[in-house]
Amino acid sequence: MHSWLTMPDVSFFLWMATEYIMPHSLASNICLLAFCGLNIIKKNNNKIKFNSTLAIYILFVFVCYLKINDSIMPYLSQKMVKTLMLNLIFMIAMFRYIMNERIDHFKNVFAFCSIIISLILLCINVVLHGTLILRDNSDINANALAVCDAIAACWVICSDKISKKNLASISILIIFCLLAGTRKALLAIFIGVFIYIALKKPSRIIVNIMIIFMILIVSYNLMMNVEVIYNLIGYRFESLFNLLQGESGASSEETRQQFIKLGMLYFKERPFTGYGLDTFRILPGSYGTYSHNNYVELLYGVGIVGTCVYYFMYLDLLIRFIHRRFTNANTLNIIAISFIMISLMIDYAMVTYYERASLSILVIIATINMKFKASNQV
Repeated sequence: MHSWLTMPDVSFFLWMATEYIMPHSLASNICLLAFCGLNIIKKNNNKIKFNSTLAIYILFVFVCYLKINDSIMPYLSQKMVKTLMLNLIFMIAMFRYIMNERIDHFKNVFAFCSIIISLILLCINVVLHGTLILRDNSDINANALAVCDAIAACWVICSDKISKKNLASISILIIFCLLAGTRKALLAIFIGVFIYIALKKPSRIIVNIMIIFMILIVSYNLMMNVEVIYNLIGYRFESLFNLLQGESGASSEETRQQFIKLGMLYFKERPFTGYGLDTFRILPGSYGTYSHNNYVELLYGVGIVGTCVYYFMYLDLLIRFIHRRFTNANTLNIIAISFIMISLMIDYAMVTYYERASLSILVIIATINMKFKASNQV
């Protein structure tokens, strides 16, 4: 039996809190060092085996290192490769941490951390800006945390019976996603739950699709017709629908589309070598920022080879879980498939390859696979 919060759990919470509340600060670096040190040095019965995900990530870092010579700004690419090397250490620490816990225990810790950190950010926002709405405040990393909350909400919805306690947790997580005004988070919850329902009970797929379709209609009408919800998130979906229909959307959507076109235009000139990691920001027309699309960022930065190596981590795990789905309808197996599809969707609207929060989700998926292989301790 595990106690509610162990020392590794506390170190994970402190890392996660500082990662979102005060990123790139001295405090976040100290908490990251403490988390990695505690979980790598600590002795436990679950030693990390050299798994395929870890091997592919090492290969990805090596490919990125080789691409420094092709970079149009070697200094920036070298700096990013150093970040990826640090992320490799973090990845090993995450593997050791989760492997030493039961998945159900870690799920509770993950949801607990997401809720507490979300509430802390809301309090900070009220103190600094006098409002609960997080969308317009660039000094708070609410967008990334909302994606994390979406993963946690999806995990709780799909793995537990909806008790009062779980309903309260889900409500807090979804409300934070609304206050953050991020479509990605709400779409992630929908995609995750939809995939879970479709794979868990395929015999009822038609009935479940009809139910989901009705929920979507009700949700759409609420977003478009309830002023509070429309001002939070409805207008952003309206802008997206307009853009998909060839009409003009919000400036942020149009800018993202320009970034995608810009990245792909340069990619076609050097499809195999790329221009170097983190150099998109120096292109004319990039406004000094990244492409806001992980696929474009990698294709532009490290070319086809580096991009394929990176996404082979997800493809490898997806193939394993889908193959296992036909022999084992375990709930966690299906949830892992949902997480993979959510991650691939999120990458269309975010640059995630260097983000430790995104890497932690990948490690969760890979650890579920490892525990399936080792025993049925999930």
